[in-house]
Amino acid sequence: MGLIDDLSQFSTTASGFEIPTLPSPTMGVLGAHLVFQQMLLAEQAAPDRRVLELQTTFLHNGFPGEPAAVKIVTLREGRSFCFLELTIEQRAVLTCRSEILLTVDEADFLRGQARGGERLDLSTWQPSFGMAPVSYFLDPGSDRRHRRFALMSDDAVDPTTTRAILAMAAEPEVHLALFGADAEGGSEVPFDSQASAVLKQNVTLLEPADLAEGVVVHVTADYAGLGRSHGHGEMTDCNGRLLATFSTTGMLRARR
Repeated sequence: MGLIDDLSQFSTTASGFEIPTLPSPTMGVLGAHLVFQQMLLAEQAAPDRRVLELQTTFLHNGFPGEPAAVKIVTLREGRSFCFLELTIEQRAVLTCRSEILLTVDEADFLRGQARGGERLDLSTWQPSFGMAPVSYFLDPGSDRRHRRFALMSDDAVDPTTTRAILAMAAEPEVHLALFGADAEGGSEVPFDSQASAVLKQNVTLLEPADLAEGVVVHVTADYAGLGRSHGHGEMTDCNGRLLATFSTTGMLRARR
């Protein structure tokens, strides 16, 4: 997984961490990459806990290919919860700010969860493209505004990296659903006709996920208008058991 190695080259500084950003075909640093790195950094800063929820606000396009400075502040550290504030800067410009809730998994007091159903047969799903360094398979029944695909990996992936991959995979998907993206990388709305960016990304990671078994991502693009976009999604295992949820609010304009 070359991309994972490229994004994980962190170094410690007097005020926090320095992380790499990669050259990008867009005007800015890819938000999906930053979300991935934030997940890894948060669990490194609180090694006895895992990320339960990540709320990220993207404030500036950033400078692709240049290193970024990361500061982490512990807002509250309790017995089973930890709240962090994480900021990323380049050239003294604040690129993004995140609030991160980490947890220690405890014994169930009450168990309530969407019931699974019959195991999905992915054999008819089409190999597709995506942001994360795993295999994508698109449900041929997907349509504009509703998109469903599976994430799978033949490589063993540790739990922290799995959570980071799920957060990375979620970031672009509401816009891809709005554009009607297909398995071959085309779309009903040509990519070169629009300018889009994610402004706010929320991800909640409820249960352990296994990429070897497959994670199914269900995306609904709820709204596009007035230059903005919004949508939500959930991630399940192949039996329909809920693993994670996410929501995305973005900017969407005609390219000038």
